[in-house]
Amino acid sequence: VTANDNDLIIMAITNSMVFIFALYMKMVKHVNLPNQ
Repeated sequence: VTANDNDLIIMAITNSMVFIFALYMKMVKHVNLPNQ
């Protein structure tokens, strides 16, 4: 594995984590707002 491949893997993991976190926040807001 070269450094370039490593960077691509790290970027892919970071992007998916950001996407999952954004999706999670969206769902939390969607669930919490009607209850308040």
